[in-house]
Amino acid sequence: SLYGCGNSTPIDDAQFALKVIKRLKDRQGGVIQGLVTDGGFPSRTDVSRVDITVSGEKHEYKTVTNRKGEFKIYVPPGHYSVVPSRAGWKFTIDILSYEDPGQVDVQNGGGAQVQFQRDWNRN
Repeated sequence: SLYGCGNSTPIDDAQFALKVIKRLKDRQGGVIQGLVTDGGFPSRTDVSRVDITVSGEKHEYKTVTNRKGEFKIYVPPGHYSVVPSRAGWKFTIDILSYEDPGQVDVQNGGGAQVQFQRDWNRN
């Protein structure tokens, strides 16, 4: 069935999408991507250089946000928690976050999206 997500099309027109789906089985790991804001969108303050720590059962991965507050990190399949940090700042989970950053599940070829906002009441 078709629905309005923008990726739906009749099967006869979906050859490219089907080719991509078939290739997913060969992928190892996935991506966790997200956004850190100051509570507005777009952010009114500098949200670059926020440290992002992704902790799994055996390994920890790190990245930082870009000037727009975005981040992306590739990880092996597994269960993770995602935590932002910056000296003097506190963060909360944004209501628009797709996943719970404390319980992110990444499958081969899959991905997860999380979103945080600066908590001005706790800084």
